[in-house]
Amino acid sequence: MKCPSRFYSRALATLVPALIVGLAIPFNTARAEVPTDPPTFSDPLTIDSAFFPFVPGGSKEFAGSDHGTKTGAKDFYLTETRTFQWSGNEVACRIL
Repeated sequence: MKCPSRFYSRALATLVPALIVGLAIPFNTARAEVPTDPPTFSDPLTIDSAFFPFVPGGSKEFAGSDHGTKTGAKDFYLTETRTFQWSGNEVACRIL
């Protein structure tokens, strides 16, 4: 059986240089800007985001748990659209 103090010494000898090198590298701070211009709607009926796919007439099912209790939700994407007034313009939107 190996001596625990020897194990900790080796681990420390490995981690300390890695920590020093890691701290020597300058941090690149993340920057985010809040848009201040009015939004533009070039083609509001085409939603082609890879993170939020929207297929008219399709559906999406979500499943999960909340403190051990199973939960879920279903989204249905309608084919109809609805029109809203935005800055004096009519904007057609998809209905979820």
